[in-house]
Amino acid sequence: MVFDVRRVVSPGVSDGQVPMEALDGLSLTYPLVVQFLTLTSYGNGDRRLPGSITVFSDGGLLKACLNDKDADLAAFVSGGGLAGLLDAVERGLGSDCLDWRAARSHKKRKQ
Repeated sequence: MVFDVRRVVSPGVSDGQVPMEALDGLSLTYPLVVQFLTLTSYGNGDRRLPGSITVFSDGGLLKACLNDKDADLAAFVSGGGLAGLLDAVERGLGSDCLDWRAARSHKKRKQ
């Protein structure tokens, strides 16, 4: 699954997006990451649940869990250092190389 940039509206607060100032200029280097995290509507007006990214360390390597809340899917990415990790997430969102799987629901984890 490729993060569908064609369906999202162009950046801007009035377009259903969190203010860019909150992301300290990351939108220039990582536009797909910022859109994945902030867009709340598609270009056709349909509502969208913004995604989330959880960063963690595993065996000395930084990893990220991408949670596409709108599609109820999750994918994992790893990279060397934070900048390398963000680069990998950006590349993954723009291509078909992420292994998206059904996200675990919160109800399942509580059992």
